[in-house]
Amino acid sequence: MKMDNRCYFIPTVCTDIVLQPAPAITYRAIGGIMDFYVFLGPTPSEVISQYLDVIGHPYMPPYWSLGFHLCHYGYNSSEATAEVVNNMRKFGIPQDVQWNDIDYMRDYLDFTVDPVRYGTLPALVDDLHQHGQHYVMITDPGISSVQPAGTYLPYEDGIEMDVFIKNSTGQNLIGSVWPGLTTFPDFSHPNATAYWTKQVARFHSQLPFDGLWTDMNEVSNFVDGSTEGCPDNNLDYPPYKPSNGGEVLHKKTMCMSAKTYSSTQYNMHNMYGYFEMIATMGALKTVRKQRSLVISRSTFPGSGKHGGHWLGDNKSKWMDLYLSIPGILNFNMFGIPLVGADICGFGGVTTPELCTRWTQLGAFYPFSRNHAALVSPAQDPTQFEEPERDAMRKVLLIRYSLLPTLYTLFWQAHTKGMTVARPLFFEFPQDRSTLAIDKQFLWGSFLLISPTLVEVKLIVAQQQAGVRKRELS
Repeated sequence: MKMDNRCYFIPTVCTDIVLQPAPAITYRAIGGIMDFYVFLGPTPSEVISQYLDVIGHPYMPPYWSLGFHLCHYGYNSSEATAEVVNNMRKFGIPQDVQWNDIDYMRDYLDFTVDPVRYGTLPALVDDLHQHGQHYVMITDPGISSVQPAGTYLPYEDGIEMDVFIKNSTGQNLIGSVWPGLTTFPDFSHPNATAYWTKQVARFHSQLPFDGLWTDMNEVSNFVDGSTEGCPDNNLDYPPYKPSNGGEVLHKKTMCMSAKTYSSTQYNMHNMYGYFEMIATMGALKTVRKQRSLVISRSTFPGSGKHGGHWLGDNKSKWMDLYLSIPGILNFNMFGIPLVGADICGFGGVTTPELCTRWTQLGAFYPFSRNHAALVSPAQDPTQFEEPERDAMRKVLLIRYSLLPTLYTLFWQAHTKGMTVARPLFFEFPQDRSTLAIDKQFLWGSFLLISPTLVEVKLIVAQQQAGVRKRELS
């Protein structure tokens, strides 16, 4: 197959993909229908356009979603969240969207707000809207199954509408996630969108959010399979187990024998997040009646039609800064151009230099969000001294000056199946030296982003080594 031709294989089941030295790629799927598509290009851009004609073009995000986003798991109160927003305004640093992670919830229950720590959250959302800003919050698929009768409608509605995933004997499968024992909505069920829309609408009437962040939707489970384990059969213990990072196929997820409306979890596992994105975007359109934002952790081919993606829990390391570039380029080729990494790193402790450099790169992520973990110190731009704060402000203002350009690129992706961020070889397909370039990228065909990805002290050491080498020679 020529360099610019590509083959597309759609596995909904667990699959090993092994790179061979030939060069070649070996696929080992443990079931499903073998659907293959070959796209003839001939250019890389045309290959992606043809691919998107099959899976669907990316959705057109709202303009505000292309601004700068802030989040921190562990603000721990709506007052602390508001303080961050006010500090950003005080220092003149642009911000369009404020987020909250699961600490806003009461006992980690979906569609609830902690009345003590986040009692003033509606006032904060109102203040954001008055300033032309927006608000996004997290939701997980795990619905608590152990709340007192009559106190938790998301579970009771799910029972009434019969939308929860079943175990192999037809009972609601029980797992464990943040709120404790949970059931999981079957988003492939005909009632699922109506069920999810009902929850979103009820919650939105209390707290008028502008988008939703769908996390833990692989599905992630704190126990293997279910609280009762999984039955001994060829679905949960197949003759061949791909390398999924665990000793069993249902490691930290649902039993593969679990039953959805469409099929078993064995056949549907890879599509759970995809169906949740469809239901979530559908609910937001119904409730808000305007374009909204959905950012999902789990994706599948075609997910870009319904929202965007962030690259997961990275760390505050220079290597993770660099690795974010190929990650963003890959997802643009996957048809999910609204993608970004957690700026400054999610886990660990950032440094002023790393966070500045990351903000300078992240200002050119299609989806630009700074986010930190529960145990990580605050790392929004206002936390740093004037030199770093000023550098971050300047590069974010550059992003904002280019938002019309970025919005146009998303329109081209939406209507023509193009990429927003793209590797250099897309524009120079005859120049083989561009194939391995993964430390620079393009916005469209015209703007080259070439970030600093190493510490200054390393650059100085390399320069000094070069001088010594020249002296010796």
